[in-house]
Formats: sequence, C-alpha cells, structure tokens
Amino acid sequence: MTAAVLLALLTNSKTLDDVLADPRLKGATVAAIVIKDDGSVVYSKNAATRVLPASNEKILTGAYALTKLGADFVPTTEFWKKDGLLLISSKGNPDLTLKDYKDFRIENGLIDLSVSLKQSYRPGWPSTWPVGDLPNRYAPFISSITVDRGGMELFSDSGRLELMNDSFGLHPIWITSDTDAHVEYDPVLKELKVRGRFPKGRKRLDTLSIPEPDLAVGRLFGTVGTSARDLDVDPGASKYVLKGKPLATTLQNCFTVSQNCLAENLLLMAADSEGELGASPYETASSRLSQFLESQVKLQPGDVFTSDGSGVSRQDLVTTRALAQTLLWMSKGENSAAWLAAFPKFGIGTMTNRGKGHAILAKDGTLKQVSSYSGYLTKKSGERLIFSLVFNYFSCSDAEARAVQDEFVAELDK
Repeated sequence: MTAAVLLALLTNSKTLDDVLADPRLKGATVAAIVIKDDGSVVYSKNAATRVLPASNEKILTGAYALTKLGADFVPTTEFWKKDGLLLISSKGNPDLTLKDYKDFRIENGLIDLSVSLKQSYRPGWPSTWPVGDLPNRYAPFISSITVDRGGMELFSDSGRLELMNDSFGLHPIWITSDTDAHVEYDPVLKELKVRGRFPKGRKRLDTLSIPEPDLAVGRLFGTVGTSARDLDVDPGASKYVLKGKPLATTLQNCFTVSQNCLAENLLLMAADSEGELGASPYETASSRLSQFLESQVKLQPGDVFTSDGSGVSRQDLVTTRALAQTLLWMSKGENSAAWLAAFPKFGIGTMTNRGKGHAILAKDGTLKQVSSYSGYLTKKSGERLIFSLVFNYFSCSDAEARAVQDEFVAELDK
C-alpha cells in the first residue's frame, strides 16, 4: 500500500487514481500528468500515450508563435496604390475586423479600385479537416488576408434573413416548411439556405465560416482580380499600412475564446517567418513546428504529430507529457509574462465555469468524444503545479468528462 493510498484511507479522501477511475470514463483513453516547477513528476497515467488534443493543440501553436515572433510583434497589411490599381499585401494579420478595413478605406480614400491580393499563404481549409465541419465558424477558410476571424452570424428578423455586417457574396434563401428552422450552408459552392418556419422576432440562427474572406476584404476596396504569393509591388505606388494587434493580444484572444482562425494564422505566420511556406503551407508549417518542439522545447521524438494549428483535425496527436513539458518550458522563458497572461482563469472565456475557488490558468478543448484540460495550478500552499488531462473515446457527456477533470484538479489543491 502506497503512502498516498494510506493517507487517503485515513482521511476518507480520494486518490488521483480514484478520480480517474470514475465509471463514467469506463472504456475511455485517459491520459494525465502532473509535474512540479522543477520538472519532477507528481502523478502520471498513460502520459506517453498519444491522444487527440482538441484545442490543447493551441498550446503547442501558441508556444511556437510567441517564441518565433515575440510578444511585441505587430503584423501589418500593406496597401500599394497607383492610379486606379491597388495591391493588398499581407503575411498574416488575423485579428482585423470588417470595421477596421472600412475605417481604413475611408480614411485613405481607397475606394472603387482594381484590386490584387498578395498573400504569403492561402491554403483554404486544411485537407485533414472533416468536410462536415467546414460550414461552421470553428472551421474557417484560412488565408493571410482575413476578416472577423473568418466567421459570420446569420439572423432571422421578422421573416427576413440577415448576415451581420456584410453579405460576403452570399444570397440567403428561405424555404418555408412546417419544421423548425435549420440552416443548410455550403461554403465551397457559396449556397446558403434556411428551411422551416420563421421564428418570431429577431433570432440568431447560426454562426458560419466566411467563404473566401480574403476576397471579401478585397471587395471592400473595389473589384478583385489576381491573388498570388509572388506579385510585384510597383516602385511608384503610394504605400498605406494597416497595423494589427500585438501578438501577445492575439494569443490571449486565441486562448481565451479558443479561436481557431487565430490559431491557424499564428501557426502559418510563425512558420513563414522561417522562410517561404511554398505550395503546401501546412506540411511546411507542421514540419517546422515539430522541429521547434523537439529541438528547443526538448520534447521526445514521436510525442507530437500535428496537421493544423487549432486541433480541429482528427489527425493531431500529442502526449500529455509533451503538453506539460511545453507549459513548463514556456513559463520559464523570456516570453513567460505574455505566455501566462494569455491563459484564462475562472470567470473568463472558456474558463467561465471552470476553476472556481482555485488559482488556475488553463486551456481546455472539446471535440466529439475528446476533452482536454491543461495548465497551471497555484496551490493554497503557494506551490505551483503543471497539469495536463486528456480524455478520448468516452461515452459520457462532455460536461461529465469535464466534471472529472475539475475534480482531479480540485484534489491536487488539497
């Protein structure tokens, strides 16, 4: 009998093994690790098993972007105008809004021009993303020129369909029937239909991915023609610059509300800073991310396989020991302040209902039959622990899986 088990019996409390033996997780893959600030292991269960990380993939992406670009890095979008021609050039500026572009257009008189787009990357949707995810805002079209984080909202207002802020080249059609209203959207064909009864009053029907957001941006300034990586800038053109948000702010937005568009752009921007991405941006970026994690963070070879930056792909694989090691390494580096500030705590973003009564900074994630939860716990004693919990293939609800994770972390704080 171990000392931990004996103590649990004497105090009538659970061990960490007891928590993870919850019958709701029967048949699931359960991976967990807890380490101290010196890297020593407090607890480990299947920590070397590769699991689907869901949005905990953003921890790896964020570490890479913050290290390669720096907390104070500010992306820019350049506008080159000559006569009636306008070249818009970007290496990634993912936190710009439709209002940002419209205000910039008016301030600089960039209206009704012939527009070309120069982009460092435009992969569209990663090939590893399920086709069924593509209509949704959480699976946005990826391009270095983007807007509103790749997402839009569809509303019904007294029988009229309305896309907030812009039509984005879509023409929604309502087909009435006796069923409840449901949305049918194909972002590739750019077809948007709603079938069913008109809801009363004003109601948000869905949140969707913007079809080709780079073209939507271009249309704000005129008629869009060419889009490519290697367009030349006319030396006689006038230059205008639209600044984005500092990388530290974008990373915080990415972690706090788990924004997939931001994560994908952070991955590609960081990889592009090491050299051109070429014809296969995601293959290049994934390779460079893996090299960073093994050479600088010192993760063990084979602990991480990535195919995107956000965790939407079901081909992403990572061990909990890799997540914990990344959290430890980043907390001790030159960007540690910006890194820790990016994580939400209780009451904020995805942590709105998690961590109450505990000093936790953490990132969670959810896919179908996947729940992940990794971060930092400062115990009531003042000791800081790093934890990573990833559950795959459970049959219980997401809420029940999260409840087990929350109980595990609460036991750590005793």
